[in-house]
Amino acid sequence: MAAITSTQAGNWSSTSTWTGGVVPGNGDTVTINHNVIVDTATTVGTSGAAGTLVIQISSGKDLNVATGVILTVRGDTRLENGTLTMSPGSTYQFDSSLASGTPNYRIRFGSTSSQAGSKIISNGTSGSRITFKKATSSANGIIGRFTNGSTAWCSINATYTDFTDLGTSAAGFGTDAIEINALGTGNEVVFDHCKFTGCGRVMVTGCLAASNLTFTFNEMLDGISSNKYYAWFVTTAATTGTRTVTDNTLYLKTGGLLFLKQVLKTIHLKEMLSDKQHMSLVSLELDL
Repeated sequence: MAAITSTQAGNWSSTSTWTGGVVPGNGDTVTINHNVIVDTATTVGTSGAAGTLVIQISSGKDLNVATGVILTVRGDTRLENGTLTMSPGSTYQFDSSLASGTPNYRIRFGSTSSQAGSKIISNGTSGSRITFKKATSSANGIIGRFTNGSTAWCSINATYTDFTDLGTSAAGFGTDAIEINALGTGNEVVFDHCKFTGCGRVMVTGCLAASNLTFTFNEMLDGISSNKYYAWFVTTAATTGTRTVTDNTLYLKTGGLLFLKQVLKTIHLKEMLSDKQHMSLVSLELDL
């Protein structure tokens, strides 16, 4: 087991990318100080307790998981104003299967508040979707802020992405599937044509007036949150920023959508279809 740092931009599999010429693997921890492409199936991490840092992406740097590649992380990934980019067909896999007590590992936005440069870019296609999921026998993964009460001014741009088995049945910090506590000026949260299966809540709070929130053409299937809401968006009124929530499909047991504090400008409901456990919101806009 070793702590390995990038020494130049390049492919993960290349010895020239890493200090000492050692390619990181199972049991290692990694600091990304250059733009690195994960070009081959890779498992990394120590299978430690919850909060154990495995991958750190430094400010202004990008870790890009190449098309069709699976990155398995046995611990946390932390974005320190850095970017995690997922290419079409790639997979990010949370794996606590070998850890004591199977803790929930995370993708974290920074180690301090207000790291507006932290980004997840996950742009799949209709024919080549991206996946975030847990490994077999692992506890669920979590994507979100670094600690309770922190203001993680980050961005997520996800299209044609499948989120599977994230979060827990509890509702609150450390348990939601995706937790974003604040969006700063120019930051954005975009979920478009995404699918959430067996996940806890998607929670976005503190969306500032010049930040962007888009939640369109998504499916939420078999949500596990004990809270009655599957998605929770709390924002201020938009000025130069945008708020778009439309054409989403929820397969409901007890869940729903909650929008607070001027998420959108007007009330407009149409074509709401329902049966015992299915409701399709073709368009929903409201101002509270």
